Amino acid sequence: MGKDQNPNWDDPEARRLRQLRRAEGFGTAQAAFAKKLGWSQSEISMYESGDRRVPRGKVLEMHKKIPGFAPLWFTEDRREGLSFDLRRRIEAIEAQDELDENVQKDRA
Repeated sequence: MGKDQNPNWDDPEARRLRQLRRAEGFGTAQAAFAKKLGWSQSEISMYESGDRRVPRGKVLEMHKKIPGFAPLWFTEDRREGLSFDLRRRIEAIEAQDELDENVQKDRA
């Protein structure tokens, strides 16, 4: 289900999980990202779509498995705990998303 069909798509945690997957170099590969985290692809899909909230235990798992990850960034968008490298990659993803959004608006 895409963002046009799901009202939860813009949930901040869902958006940050999608950004994290891309910043970690997994592009659209939810299954590979899930494998890295030790989760199922269906879990990732439900969390990224905003259909389910990411449980606190899963956020702590990300902290253990992703270098430079900060739980407070994920839950509260507080970036001070992110490593410089991960923050830079996330900001690049955000900039690309903003550019893509603007292009979509221009086409409408």
